Parts: sequence; C-alpha cells; structure tokens
Amino acid sequence: MNAILLAAGVGKRLRPITDLMPKALLPVVNKPIIEINIERLIASGAEKIYINLFHKPEMIKTFLEKFSDVVHIAVEPQLRGTGGALLNFKDFLKEDFIIYSCDVISNVNFEDIKKLHGSPKAMATLILLKNEGTNFIKIDENNVVKEISKTTHSNESNYYTFSGISVFSEKVFSYLPQTEYFSMIDVLQNIINNGDVIMGFPKEMMWFNINSDYAYWKIHDDILRGRVQLNGIKIESSVYIDPSSDVQTKNLDGFVSIGADCYISDKVSLRNTVVFYDSSITDGDFSNCLLSDRFCIQIDERGI
Repeated sequence: MNAILLAAGVGKRLRPITDLMPKALLPVVNKPIIEINIERLIASGAEKIYINLFHKPEMIKTFLEKFSDVVHIAVEPQLRGTGGALLNFKDFLKEDFIIYSCDVISNVNFEDIKKLHGSPKAMATLILLKNEGTNFIKIDENNVVKEISKTTHSNESNYYTFSGISVFSEKVFSYLPQTEYFSMIDVLQNIINNGDVIMGFPKEMMWFNINSDYAYWKIHDDILRGRVQLNGIKIESSVYIDPSSDVQTKNLDGFVSIGADCYISDKVSLRNTVVFYDSSITDGDFSNCLLSDRFCIQIDERGI
C-alpha cells in the first residue's frame, strides 16, 4: 500500500525556528521528522511515498535525494490544505493508500490499520485517540464515524481526536471539493453527507503531534529520559551531543540535546534544553528551552 506524507505546512506555531528550516526537517535528537516517518513507511511495505511541499521546498528536496527511488515530490505553488494535497497525486493513486501527517510521530502498526480498513470496507479509516481539547470525531458502537463536530467534547466517551493517520479508498477523489484549497475535514464531511462509511478506530499508542514549541521540547524530554524509544535513534544517556560539536562545559543537567556543528563554551550551563545545529553559545545559564545563537524559546513544562 502506497502512502501520502503531508509535509507542506508552514509551521507558524514553531516560529522563529521554522523561519530557518521547514518543520519536516526539524531534528528529533539527531534525525529529522520526515526521515523518521519515511523509514517507518518503507518498513511497513510502502513502495511509493508521495510528499507535498510548500515551505522552503528546496531544503527538503535536497535532503530527500537519498530516498529518490521511493519518494515522489509535488511542490505546491500555493498551499492547498491538508485535503487539497490529494489533488497533487490523483493521477497516481489507483488503489487504497495511507495518508500520514509528517508532523506526527507514532508507533502505530501500519499492518493493523491496513487490516482495519479492509474489514468492513470503508471509504476511509481513521486512527483515533483521546487528546484533551481536540476530541471532535464521534463514533458509534460499531466504530462508524457519525459526526465531525465543530466543538471539542473532551468529557464524552464516544468523541475522539483524529491522529493524522488514516487509510483512504482510491474512490475518495470523487469527494473532493471543487476548489484549490480545502482541508481533510472537508473531504470527510463530503463522504458523510453522501451517506458513505468512514470507520474510526481508537488506539492506545505512542503519539506526538509536533505542532508547537512545547510538543517539540517534550518529545526530546521523553526520548532522552528513556520514556519513549524510536527506531533509528540510539540513546545511551539523557545527554546527546552530536559528534561534530565542540562542547566545553560540563554543566549539563536533566536532558540535553546538542545538534551538529555547535560550539558550547565552558561558561554555559544547560538543563532540559535542545540546542539547534550550527549554534555558538558562549555564555549563559539556560533551562527548559529551545536554544540557538539566533533565538531562545522558553518552555513552560506544563505545556501552556
């Protein structure tokens, strides 16, 4: 089963970081988000992965050259939205396919969701979970999606959050709005309005949506403290220092991730901090932040 990886987002909530690099290339410890997800999709059997780009596309295209035998890229001259991204690939997808949001990192079993999509056969199969503040999707006792609410229902047991992970029938292209920009929710609503079936399956899984400074900081916290393990990221301690970096200080506390080509002087103290690549930090005491010599973003550990 082939896949679409949605990677065109501008990442407004992650500025000023995304003024320097697209969200898809944000490193999680030492591996970019997009590489983590491509490798997982390939491991699941995806022979072709279709990726839409918009924000700083040349940076991503250059990085993806090593996956050129699998990856097929469409650069959008204007953002088309999460649903509009389908327009880029409608001439290539002739069978059921996975859609995966590039800013989501999870350990979902793709073989499981393929099986869920096949029985009973649905126009779309959504992987759901509980997430405070974003439980918009209502399912019935048979896991059929009955409603996509405009308000969250965090206290109601049959409302869930869409994880950004799904399988769609190739027939979905007949439900696309006749516009250039639309969301995936618009597509799902068209399917429901037509009386066709969307299935929604709640899953217990490791799930991160890297859509905020806190979420990006938190995944480092969980990985480096050993709460979460990701294939391809080997952690030996709560402190990761890229081999190309020169770190003089010994004042490293809690979890620390230092990217490539950095210089950290002996006058610097770091605690629970992610340092971005190519940064020179010569002085200062930094705690709970995303750090570069171009910015310092303070993180509230409560996620506020």
